[in-house]
Formats: sequence, C-alpha cells, structure tokens
Amino acid sequence: MPTWLLLDVGNTHTVAGLAVDGELVSQVRFNTSARSTADELRARLVSLFSAAPGGEVYRHVSRAVISSVVPAADAAIAEALDYLDRLHVTCDTRREFELDLPFPSQLGADRLANVAGALSLFKPPLLIVDAGTATTFCVVDARPAYIGGAITPGLLLGWNALQQRAAKLYAVDLQHPAAS
Repeated sequence: MPTWLLLDVGNTHTVAGLAVDGELVSQVRFNTSARSTADELRARLVSLFSAAPGGEVYRHVSRAVISSVVPAADAAIAEALDYLDRLHVTCDTRREFELDLPFPSQLGADRLANVAGALSLFKPPLLIVDAGTATTFCVVDARPAYIGGAITPGLLLGWNALQQRAAKLYAVDLQHPAAS
C-alpha cells in the first residue's frame, strides 16, 4: 500500500496531502514561509498530519511529490524530506503532454501540475484557471500540448491594489460567505 506525501508550495499557502493507493486520505494547509528550517517544516508536517483524519498513515510515507513556486523554500523542503524518495515537478519531469513553448524551463511547477491534473479528468483542448495569490490561465490544445497562458494578480492582491489606487472606491474587507 504505497503512501505518498503530496506537497504544493505556493507563494501564500502550502497544501500537503497524503495519498494511499492513489486516493487522497488527508490534507492540511499552512502559511508558506521561505525562512522555515528543515526541522521546522518536518515538525509542522508531523504535527498537522497527526491531528488530521487519516494522518496516522504519515509515518508510512514512502515517496514525496513536490510542486514548489518558492525557490527559497526548496532547500529546506529537500532536507526535511531527505529520508524519502522525492520527485520535484519541473519541465523535465516525465508527463503525458508536450510543452510547446520557447522557454519551457520558465514554466512553474504549479502550472505543470495543474495541466497534468486537468488532463487526468478532462479531454483537451482545455483552458485551466487557478485562482490563488496570482490567477493563472493555462491553454492546452488537442494534441495535448501546453501552448501558453497568462498570469494576473489574484483576487486579494488585485483588490488591495484597487483600494490603494482608486480614489472613489470604498475600502471594504473581503470575507468568505457563511457556510450553509
């Protein structure tokens, strides 16, 4: 029963998941810090998963798959997980789609992971939108090949910029709607 740690290191948040036999059994979310040490990250993961449903399988993790857009955090992540077989998602990672781009090495791991995930669920062509700190758009043609995309400020980043620059715009806090 292979157990994998899945780590998505974003600019604002890191999401970690545990997958057993390909099924996600637990996930946790925490703020990304490029200044965290390997010991801090390892302790945080153990603590968060110990408290999460399905987290007891954390001690059986055999492999980690890491998608990171925070290069300053990568060394600490590698050291924290040095006891595991690790796959860092890059443009050189084996995948089921082409990269029809002039400089594929400039494509972020998050976007590669988004395309791989979308293609596991849907047939191309696709437009994939990921709304986070930045909002990214990824275009996949019918081959399938990643042929381009765009990055714009995310909702909160854009909202904050508008409040600072638009003189007549009222400053209000964005809040999550109440759960129903």
